[in-house]
Amino acid sequence: MTGETPNARLNWVGGMIAAIGHLEAKQLMSLALQYEGDGPMFPLSATQLQRSLGLSTTDAIQLSRNLERVAGFREVTARDMRVVLTTLTEARSSRTLEERVEVVCTAPSDLGVPVRATFAAGLEMVRAASSEVLVVGYVRIVRSV
Repeated sequence: MTGETPNARLNWVGGMIAAIGHLEAKQLMSLALQYEGDGPMFPLSATQLQRSLGLSTTDAIQLSRNLERVAGFREVTARDMRVVLTTLTEARSSRTLEERVEVVCTAPSDLGVPVRATFAAGLEMVRAASSEVLVVGYVRIVRSV
């Protein structure tokens, strides 16, 4: 998005987490499958989301708005969205009652990203683990020409 600040660039993370946090694994996979190729990420309309995911009007509108914000960042591709959503789908569908899935983010604290810090979450996981800790990360490096 033209004229976006770093703060605005990271705020979509919190919005996306809030928008997809209540989706079931099947809904996440259905959403992931709508993003094909390596081209630009495109937003889906509230009506498309409502029909394909079985969402309420309110939830579909919220998710559509957050997808539109993400689509405004030309660095985020359809493939990026597919990878994130597929990873979350796997995490949700494979967990047991004893397992917990949480999204964390490494970002400057002054940006106000509403998720837990990666370092603090990592320490807590290691201290609380009885047998293993599964960590999945995704980084996309964008180089300017």
